[in-house]
Amino acid sequence: MSSSLSQSILTLLRNANDTQDSITHCTEVFLSHYSSSSMACSLTWYEHVLSTPHSPPSGSLLTPFYVANDVLQKSKRNLGANYLEHMSPYLGKAMGHAARLCDAEADKRTKLKIRNLAKLWGDRGVYSKRFVVELLKTIEEYKPGG
Repeated sequence: MSSSLSQSILTLLRNANDTQDSITHCTEVFLSHYSSSSMACSLTWYEHVLSTPHSPPSGSLLTPFYVANDVLQKSKRNLGANYLEHMSPYLGKAMGHAARLCDAEADKRTKLKIRNLAKLWGDRGVYSKRFVVELLKTIEEYKPGG
């Protein structure tokens, strides 16, 4: 993936919000790069999550996870497993990072929404139950004071 595409994806994610139109637009851009750049788009998504500030009740931390959810479900349903394979190494790390931020801000609500996304992926067969259990462990690993 060219650096200009990477920059475009980062700009897209930075400008995204929690509205369905915004999430759908991001998903369409990700899916347009399904064959050629899904691995690089997944890495760019992860880098964005790591750089996203969290100030509750802002949705800025949730937005990239909502985009990932939409990309993963639509990819699996309509295209295949590229995004599932390429995002899976980053999801646990991204969810763990988000959990730490939520704990630091005492934001249980956002952490619960991220946990619910992981559970949804197991319920809908996007990822195996075993993988979802690992994601949930990563999220719960970051308990305040623990």
